[in-house]
Amino acid sequence: PGGAWIREDAAESVYDGSMFARKGVMVVTVNYRVGVDGFMHFAQRPDNRGIADQIAALKWVQHNIANFGGDPDRVTLFGQSAGAGSVAIILGNPETKGLYQQAIIQSPPMQWLSPADATRITRQFADNLEIPADPEAVAKVPVDDLVQNVLKVGEQIKDPAQWGRLSLGGTAFLPVADSKIIVRSPMNDLAMNDSNRIPVIVGSTDSEYRLYLMPDSGLKKITTHDVNMVIHALGLPADADAFQAYTTNSISAENPGDVYAQIMSDYTFRMPALHIAQIMSRNQNTWFYHFSWRSPAYNGFLGAAHFVDVPFTFGTLHRKEAENFVGINPPQSLSDSMNDAWVGFAKYGNPGWPKYSDKDKKTMFFDTKSYLGTLGDQQITALWENFRF
Repeated sequence: PGGAWIREDAAESVYDGSMFARKGVMVVTVNYRVGVDGFMHFAQRPDNRGIADQIAALKWVQHNIANFGGDPDRVTLFGQSAGAGSVAIILGNPETKGLYQQAIIQSPPMQWLSPADATRITRQFADNLEIPADPEAVAKVPVDDLVQNVLKVGEQIKDPAQWGRLSLGGTAFLPVADSKIIVRSPMNDLAMNDSNRIPVIVGSTDSEYRLYLMPDSGLKKITTHDVNMVIHALGLPADADAFQAYTTNSISAENPGDVYAQIMSDYTFRMPALHIAQIMSRNQNTWFYHFSWRSPAYNGFLGAAHFVDVPFTFGTLHRKEAENFVGINPPQSLSDSMNDAWVGFAKYGNPGWPKYSDKDKKTMFFDTKSYLGTLGDQQITALWENFRF
């Protein structure tokens, strides 16, 4: 499961694997440490403890899944959001070779922290509580206070003057380049690791970031100045060029909020997914997709936002937790086609559409009427061609 590295709950009903099980696929959904326990940086202590938990779970699967009727030689590792980022990190680590045979990466955030930036965040966290920045002091803080301070630091780092690009990350707790689990960066490790060249599905939703501008109509409060500020903070080509590219080619560009949402969707999820597809398709079977169905939730403002695809993937559209994301009467046929594709990949290594390559860029667009196409926003993707995630 995802949760911005600060929350996750494998027991949420939208992750119920019953539909997979009815089609002959066993699902093991993993809890892992997040926030302070999972990703806060402490000197002389292991980083990325949440990722270590996931690797331990994969080893458990290898040793035990046969006892439940599963096949340890046919493991598909898949995750969404922070879960997808975790999958990418694990694929980039050569020590995990053999723990899985293929992977699905849904909406992967590829942000990470250097040890220096992680140290700054730990100090900010400790200063807020007026305690030393060490694990012994943090362990004495009541859990509720820890959770509230996680959220507080997440707000504090939104000041771009003080925190630079970290202000755009959405959370203060991210995986750390510790030279062990992450050697260089998640994206670079993925590109450099030749030992895990396995079949992969990777993709994103069309308008990921709209989720974070709901439900208080934050979309309508964004100005052209805000758009130009984020273009500048990301170091994209000259403001006028990037702004023009997005206003001309965005999925929706009715107002500055739409443009802002699309830029942040690209930075946080869509372009990392595309870069992963480009990297992996050079050496292994790779399938690329976009989830394009626009949710009617919040009077249609939500659209094809982050997480909207998850209930479709699991076939849990009618769970109460899903209603806020998919609205009333979402298309069951879309859920069936997505779940069938994931099942086909897990069982037979093929989701049912042509593989992606840099030459033809074949992309499955999941919608009420899904179709095979190619990416049409080449002017936008060109802006990110040399971006270092």
